[in-house]
Amino acid sequence: MMMPGKKVFRITWLIILIFLLGDFILKADKTFLSLNYLWEDMILIETYENIEIDSISTDYLKIKLSSEGINVNHTFALNDNEPHYFRATSIKKKDSIIIFSGIKWLNGHPESVKRTIFQIVDLPIKQTGSVTVTTIGDSQMLWRAGREFRKNLSLKSKDIVFKGKERDVYGYASEAKTFNTIKKVIKSVYNIEDTQNYILFIGAHDRKNDKVTLNQGICQIYEILSSRKSTQKIIVITLPPSSNDTLEAYNKSFNSILKKCSHHYESVFIIDLYEYLLDKQGYLQEDGVHLNEYGHKLLSKLILETL
Repeated sequence: MMMPGKKVFRITWLIILIFLLGDFILKADKTFLSLNYLWEDMILIETYENIEIDSISTDYLKIKLSSEGINVNHTFALNDNEPHYFRATSIKKKDSIIIFSGIKWLNGHPESVKRTIFQIVDLPIKQTGSVTVTTIGDSQMLWRAGREFRKNLSLKSKDIVFKGKERDVYGYASEAKTFNTIKKVIKSVYNIEDTQNYILFIGAHDRKNDKVTLNQGICQIYEILSSRKSTQKIIVITLPPSSNDTLEAYNKSFNSILKKCSHHYESVFIIDLYEYLLDKQGYLQEDGVHLNEYGHKLLSKLILETL
């Protein structure tokens, strides 16, 4: 039996190499967080020398420092010979202790540090698209798997540019806040920057409000956003089904209000997540309220189809 010649082997290996290189490039943004940032545009805000590290892990950092200017909108660095940059989901301060939790290390995790230079920086995230989107919501957009909400959309569509005064754990702009309610959104919505598209996913923390109050509030939000000249779409996401009877009853009632108000506004598009998930399983966190990774994967698909 004749063996393939050297030329055939070379061509085969070249094809495999091209395939692997292409696959690497396509997945680079997902695999290497550092490639998602504009490092050349980074601005140093403040530097603290000889800071003691109390404890450190892959998603947790406790340092001894007194500073009122630190918040989750910043990016931080532990700069001991080689800088390690990170962002945090939550920051708690007490006396001269600062605790960062839900950390995302952007360019690698330091092995062991006792004392170091601590820096606060402004590190812009790469966004080159032309479709502006403001996400307005609560913990559904920020907690656990919700932290990936904007990143998932951005990686699947480079056309999206997120707007807002807040920054999530990856640095994407938004108007989402963990304990947001309809009432709080109404107070802040007038100051939200005009964009082409708004994504509204809220209701997880409105269970204490009566139907009349919720109806008035939701309709008012629709009215404010739809009246803006720049508005193209207001994408509204219904709450998901829940196995908890109390939550299920509330979600169905809240969703009916979302839909009822939408009939008066052509720019409001309802993503009926509740209906879409009825024949599916395993899409919620153990609390029966928030979407898990699988649930957010399904939601991202629906949002991109609507955008």
